Amino acid sequence: MMERSRSSWKPFENLAVDEAIIPFKGRYKFRVYIRRKPSSTGIKLYVLADETGFVLDSWAYSGQDSTTVDIVRDFVQ
Repeated sequence: MMERSRSSWKPFENLAVDEAIIPFKGRYKFRVYIRRKPSSTGIKLYVLADETGFVLDSWAYSGQDSTTVDIVRDFVQ
């Protein structure tokens, strides 16, 4: 799926890594709760997006202690 988005969109020069939460209240091992968010319970994703907000790639949080450097390294590879 991400291969299609990469082939159909040429990203802008500025890219950003951001967090996103997909609202979900069911049973899932890696469901997270973050206070003071409009959708506080769900599945946490790290996304690589360009300056227009187009998502080029995503990485689902799976309960591991990953640093920002590890996440960026995964996106670069």
